[in-house]
Amino acid sequence: ISVPRVKEHFDQIMGLEPEFVPTTSASPAASAAHKRGDICFFDIDGTLAWQDPRLAQDLPEDERDLSPYPNEAVSQAIREFVANGNMAFICTGRTLSCIHPKLLELPWTGIVCLAGGYAEINGHAVRDLSMTPGMLQRLAPYLEQSGEVIRFEGLNGVVRMSADAPDAPGYARTLGDAVTQLQHYSVYKILMSTSLANHIAQDKALEPLLCFNELELEVTEISPRECTKRGGIQSVLDALDPHHGTVYGIGDASNDVSLMNAVDVGIAMGGLGSDVAIEAADIVVMNDHLSKIAQAIKIARQTITIARENIIFSIGIKVLVLILASLGLANMWLAIFADVGVTVLATLNAMRTMKLT
Repeated sequence: ISVPRVKEHFDQIMGLEPEFVPTTSASPAASAAHKRGDICFFDIDGTLAWQDPRLAQDLPEDERDLSPYPNEAVSQAIREFVANGNMAFICTGRTLSCIHPKLLELPWTGIVCLAGGYAEINGHAVRDLSMTPGMLQRLAPYLEQSGEVIRFEGLNGVVRMSADAPDAPGYARTLGDAVTQLQHYSVYKILMSTSLANHIAQDKALEPLLCFNELELEVTEISPRECTKRGGIQSVLDALDPHHGTVYGIGDASNDVSLMNAVDVGIAMGGLGSDVAIEAADIVVMNDHLSKIAQAIKIARQTITIARENIIFSIGIKVLVLILASLGLANMWLAIFADVGVTVLATLNAMRTMKLT
C-alpha cells in the first residue's frame, strides 16, 4: 500500500470516521453539492466491475455494448457513501447509452463519460466536447479506406462503419452515414485497430489534434486532444460548490492516469490495473477488491498513531533531559539515553507497523 498523502486526506473517506458528521449546504452551482462532503469518481470497467471483452461477443446483440455492473456489496457501499452526505460520480470512457441500466439506478450525483468529452451533474450538462467537422473530414480517407470495422461513439449510441456493413441502424458504410446516426451529428470517440491508429499518428497535421489511448485486444481509441478524464473531472469540480471535501478517484487503466492527476487521492486496481495507473496512484489495491480501501484506511490511521507516539515520546524525553541538565541534575549517561536510547525505543515502537493488518 502506498499512502504518501493518507494523513491529510483519508480521515473522512466514505464516512468511516466514527466522529464524522458531514455539514451540508446548498450549492449555487449544483443543488446536490454538500459543503465538506467528499467527492469520488468511479471508473467502471476493471474497477466497479469487470467483464472479459472476448466473452462479451457471446452476449445478445442488445447487451453486447453494455458495461458490466457491480455486485450488491459494492452497490450498497455507494448508496451509503452518498447517504453520508458525499457525492459519487461515474467516470468512464464509455458512451452514456452503453452504461448498464442497473448501474445507472445507483444514486449518482453525475456522470463523466466518453473519456471526459461529456459531463453532467444531475442531468445538466457541464461539458460537451466532440470532434469538429474539419477533424472528421481529415480522418475520413484513413477510416474509409482501412478495410476494417471502425466504431464511432456518440452520446446516444454507437455506430460501426465497414465496407460491407448491413443496411440497419447502428451500421454505416461511410463516415458521413455514421455521423448522421449520432445525436447532434457529434462524434466523441473513434475506436480502431492499433496499427491504423499508429498510421494516423504519423500525420503531422492530425497528430497534435488527437488523443490516442491504447486499449485491450490491440484496439486504440482516438478523441480530441482536450478530451481527457482530467478535463471532465475539472469541469465538474468547477461547477460544484468549492467548499467540498476531499476528491477521490478510482481507476485501473492507462486512460485513468488523467483521473489520478485530477483528484486529491488516486486509487488504482493493482491486479488488472496498468503499470502507469499504479505508478500515478496514491493507493494500490493489489487484489482489486474495493473493500480493501477500508482496510487501507485502518492501517493508515494506526500508522499515524504510532508516528505521533514516537514524536511525542522523543521530543518529551529530550525536553525533560534538557531541563534537568540546566538544573545540574542530568549526567552524561542520561544524555546518551535521551539520544541513542530514545532512538532505539522509537525504532522498536515503529516496528509494530509490520504487524498491522
